[in-house]
Amino acid sequence: MNGKRFDEFTDCLAHGGASRRAVLRLLAALSLGGALGGASPAQFAEDAEARRRRRRRCRGGLQRCRRRCIDLQIDVANCGGCGQPCAGGEQCCAGRCTVLSSDPANCSACGASCAPSESCCAGRCLNVSTDPTNCGTCTGTRSVCAVGQACCGGVCTTNCGICGAGCGRHAVCDGGACRCDDSSGRCGGTAGQCCPLSGPGCSCTPEGECTC
Repeated sequence: MNGKRFDEFTDCLAHGGASRRAVLRLLAALSLGGALGGASPAQFAEDAEARRRRRRRCRGGLQRCRRRCIDLQIDVANCGGCGQPCAGGEQCCAGRCTVLSSDPANCSACGASCAPSESCCAGRCLNVSTDPTNCGTCTGTRSVCAVGQACCGGVCTTNCGICGAGCGRHAVCDGGACRCDDSSGRCGGTAGQCCPLSGPGCSCTPEGECTC
């Protein structure tokens, strides 16, 4: 008598769904099998348990959690181990719970990493040292530079064209380039300082500087 018959017998006893006649028939088969084959009921039990373990084994790197084969690397209810759920709004990436909208190693998707100089802002990789809408930090009204300002080193500053380029007195920044304001002109042509065209106290020096 093979191990399949013994499996049937143990299942009948475990679930209580077999009739008296079926149990007696299986007992007779077990006794006959033991007498003919020389295998004890204990041996049959060990073989049956080994077969059950093989049937329960998960494949492909999966782990059994409560009778289900689970991928612990991505399952939000079993992240990194059985019964280890992620919090609301988190995803399971490589067995670790994380927030995809702010994790630079998993920005918007598991495995989507930002460059070393970037931060993950609302699921986008951005450089908070230069981004005028996320200057210094990702979110908040203080991180948005005003019109005419640039983000330089994570700080909103008034620069013209490039960080560190100021226009000086009597000048304004127009389209990324400095020009004299409407009441001033250049001393010494295009290379000099801006100086008021009218009004007392201001004049241009031969070196192109404005003195007031």
